Amino acid sequence: MRTYPRGSRFQPTELGLVKLHLKNKVEKNISGFIKTLNVYGDAPWLLHHDTNPLYSRNEWYYFVPRKIRGVRSVSRMVPSNGDSLGGTWKSVGKIIEIKKNDKELMGYKRVLVFKENVAGKLEKENVTARFLAHKNFPKNMGFSTAHLAKP
Repeated sequence: MRTYPRGSRFQPTELGLVKLHLKNKVEKNISGFIKTLNVYGDAPWLLHHDTNPLYSRNEWYYFVPRKIRGVRSVSRMVPSNGDSLGGTWKSVGKIIEIKKNDKELMGYKRVLVFKENVAGKLEKENVTARFLAHKNFPKNMGFSTAHLAKP
C-alpha cells in the first residue's frame, strides 16, 4: 500500500470530482486511487469498502458505471440476499447543478439515502439513515462518482 504524508486527506469539491477525477476516468481511463464499484449491487454495509488511508473514517469514494452492458440504466434497487433483505437508494431533495465559476455547467449532484427493506417492506421515512451517498455525475459521461458516508 502506498504511504502518504501524515495528516493527508482526500476532500475534493464536487467540481473537482466531476472536472478532474471523472474526466480522467472517462477520457483517459485513469482512475488514480478511486476504485470502480457498482454500489447498487449489495447493501452498503456488505460492500467491499476500500481502505484508502486518504479517506476520512466511514467515508468511501467510488466510480459507478451509469450503464451496464445490455441494460439501459442502472437500478438503485438493491436485491435481497442471505445477509440482507435489500432496499433502495432514495433521492433526497433535488438535483443540484455543479458549475465552474458560477457560469459553465460541468455536471450535477444528487443526494441519496439507503432505505432498508424491513419484513419485506421499505422502512419508514423517520428511521435514521445508516448510509448516505453524494452522487456526482457529468453532463455527458458514462460514469458517476459515489461518495458514501456512514453517519
